[in-house]
Order: sequence, then structure tokens, then C-alpha cells
Amino acid sequence: MTIEATGVSAPVGMITAECEKNTIQIFSYENRQLAGYLYNRFLNRGAYFSSELQIIWLMENLLDTLAFPQADVKYRSFSRSGRSTQKVEGNSMKDMITKEIDQPDDRQEKATFVVQVQFRRNATWQGTLQWVDKNQTRKFRSTLELLMLINDAMENGRDSGPSWAGGE
Repeated sequence: MTIEATGVSAPVGMITAECEKNTIQIFSYENRQLAGYLYNRFLNRGAYFSSELQIIWLMENLLDTLAFPQADVKYRSFSRSGRSTQKVEGNSMKDMITKEIDQPDDRQEKATFVVQVQFRRNATWQGTLQWVDKNQTRKFRSTLELLMLINDAMENGRDSGPSWAGGE
């Protein structure tokens, strides 16, 4: 099995719950715009992203290709050919996976998150988000809530924001 538009192959019959886990390393957060790398056990290297849309697009394509967890709804489209999985914001998935960070030695990682998508119901994701730097975990019930938790962590820097304060 190959991940569409990448040529990356996943071992057939060996898909485990580990493929639910995606590591997001954020190197830049300027004007509420995230940039960094997305890592998954089934990718040979990190997939570069420069926006929240690209994070979602990369993870969704990966989950669709692995069919784990399976989506409970099919996407609708304006075109007859169905959902386009080849391009987002002018980049192919292969370009994003092989893109190198400019001056990687000069960049300091700002935050690391582990996203575990457990379900894809009601056309969105449900799962857990672990903020590795703070050793805190929160559950999310939608993709929007996931993005809000990441933004809250980035906005408040080292201080835990309201979404991260206290327990779950």
C-alpha cells in the first residue's frame, strides 16, 4: 500500500494503533500561523507544514490512506471527479514530505504535540492531544477544538492557558 501522492509505502496487514499517533513539532508561530513538521510512523521523514490547513490536510490524507481509524462519512465535492487529494495551497503531498526547513540548525523547536486520532465521526476527529513539553494531555471532540488547543498553548507560551489549566 502506498500513501497517495507520496510513494511512501505502509506495510500491508501491519497497521496498528501506532498509526493513530502523529507528532507535530512547531518551529514557528508568527501572527497565529503555525509552521513545522508532522511525523508519523509510516512516513520516512517529516512532512513540512506552514499552516493549520496543511496539518489537517496531511493528517487526513494519511488517515484515509491507512483507513485507520476509518471515516464514517464520505466527503462531498463540487466536482464530479470527487475529492481532490493531490494539492493543497499549491503544494503536493510529496513536496511537503520532502521539503527541508530553511537553516534547520538555527531553528528552535517551540512546542511538540502528539495527536492521537481515535475516531473520525460526524465528519471530524476525536482523540487526545498531548503537549509533550508540559506533559499534559487533553481530549478533543472535533478538529476545530484540536486546533484551538494547539493555538491556546502557543499563544500562552510557557504559561498554561485556560484550556490547559487544571485537569481535563
